[in-house]
Amino acid sequence: MMRLPNDRLLHDFRINAGIASDAQPLGGWEAPHSELRGHFVGHYLSAAAQLYATTSDAAIKTKADGIVAGIGSAKRNSTTTAT
Repeated sequence: MMRLPNDRLLHDFRINAGIASDAQPLGGWEAPHSELRGHFVGHYLSAAAQLYATTSDAAIKTKADGIVAGIGSAKRNSTTTAT
């Protein structure tokens, strides 16, 4: 869970919001042209929440909080008209 950098997990959210991202995009469901992009990140956050609930690992909570904040930031700073 900790190996995936938040910048990579947030890449598509930033690009979709019209915000530049230098992160290497993830593949599979998160590939930039996939119709499912963002889907894996939802699963990742669910897993992080379950892991935190089970272990009280502060590092995974901090990581998940950072992802949620990054998604919110992309939404607030979006230069696109899509909602």
